[in-house]
Amino acid sequence: MVYIDEVDKITKKVLKIFHFFELEIVDMGIFWTKLLLNI
Repeated sequence: MVYIDEVDKITKKVLKIFHFFELEIVDMGIFWTKLLLNI
């Protein structure tokens, strides 16, 4: 059961990182879209 618990912790950390990058990519997409529309 300890092994499963460790895997669960790692999975949650990985998901947090992916979620963070997802938000960053969306922010960048909005930024570039605004930039292109302003030209």
